[in-house]
Amino acid sequence: MHEKRIEIRWRDLDAFGHVNNAVYLSYLEEVRTEWLARALGGGDTVWSFVLARVAIDFRRGLSLDDAAVIARCRLGRVGTSSVRTEEEIVTKGGELAARAESVLVARDGAGSRPLTEAERVAFGVRMHGDEDLTGFRVEAADGDVGTVDAATREADGAFVVVDPDPEFFAKKLMLPADVVEAVDAEKRTVRIGWTKEQVKDAPQVEDLPAEGVEAEGASYYDNELTPYTDPGLP
Repeated sequence: MHEKRIEIRWRDLDAFGHVNNAVYLSYLEEVRTEWLARALGGGDTVWSFVLARVAIDFRRGLSLDDAAVIARCRLGRVGTSSVRTEEEIVTKGGELAARAESVLVARDGAGSRPLTEAERVAFGVRMHGDEDLTGFRVEAADGDVGTVDAATREADGAFVVVDPDPEFFAKKLMLPADVVEAVDAEKRTVRIGWTKEQVKDAPQVEDLPAEGVEAEGASYYDNELTPYTDPGLP
């Protein structure tokens, strides 16, 4: 989760001395823009996305007496051409002032476009770095395969370690992070673009040291040992 401390300014107030409700959206825009720039690795990259939707619940009024607020933004879900963020504004004392959900759509000169592979990887790194997905159900294109294993956090966002259901496979498997198509924090699910058979062909993971998870996965996929590298597969 990315946080930004924002001073409450005189111009933010309405005639009654309260922070205007539209200014809450400005606070969220500030933290969202910073989060997006950091996730994609540069300030200019934010112009590749446009805000398509914001839903906000106001929970508490703000005034100059509060002095400053903390605006927060984190990744909620990755779609085909969009990302959903979960955002909130809290006082310095931790009181919730507003909670929101936004949708950012990737764009080019012709309009909306699918996320690029580089963007998916970047959001995958951000997702696994910010959120602990341990225990989330993993849904393949043709059914559930297991849950996200805690070792995923050791892979620094490069790979997802799956603990398969016993009836599906006996050992943990390592999948590249960019096969993740969407994460639903509410349902605690991770949807991937592979079939069960493709997942079964992924490298098996034993008890590796922290640096071994990413190294073994990189070596495996770089040497074209799985269907992931077959250009004929989705």
